[in-house]
Amino acid sequence: MRLSIVAVASLCAVLAMPAACAQKPAEPSGDETGERADPPPVERPAIDENWEAMGVWRSGFEESAFWTSDGEGPIWLKTYGDYQQLRSYMADDGIVRHGGGPALRLTVRGRIERGDPNGYGHLGAYVAEGDAQEYVSIEAITAEEYEAEVARIRASRGEPVQNR
Repeated sequence: MRLSIVAVASLCAVLAMPAACAQKPAEPSGDETGERADPPPVERPAIDENWEAMGVWRSGFEESAFWTSDGEGPIWLKTYGDYQQLRSYMADDGIVRHGGGPALRLTVRGRIERGDPNGYGHLGAYVAEGDAQEYVSIEAITAEEYEAEVARIRASRGEPVQNR
């Protein structure tokens, strides 16, 4: 009787299963007294319900990057608040288009959440999530102005500056 390599490997795996299942699970670790160690505390994100910030924002495909003038960012900015204020700056498809680039200088009021270890926004690439409820000021800026502001913020934090 001839058995293929796959059949032999499957047979070996089935025969080894009872031995693997019969092993006693490892004991939980503890300190020298034999007591169980407490699990580490779960960090909860910090929420600020009265957030106000000025900065630059760019919106596009899988992007809603807001960088505050005081150096925080990128923040995933949700623009659900008084959305009609932004409409005059947006094309019919919802992408901001002014001065050669999709960017605005905004002052927003709303809510922000910080501290989720998994990040925020698309692929968790953002340090916080802001929910803009009110737009105090809106100014169209060029893509170059946006990139210069982001470069300034990154340089102030000692981060490498990325050129697009």
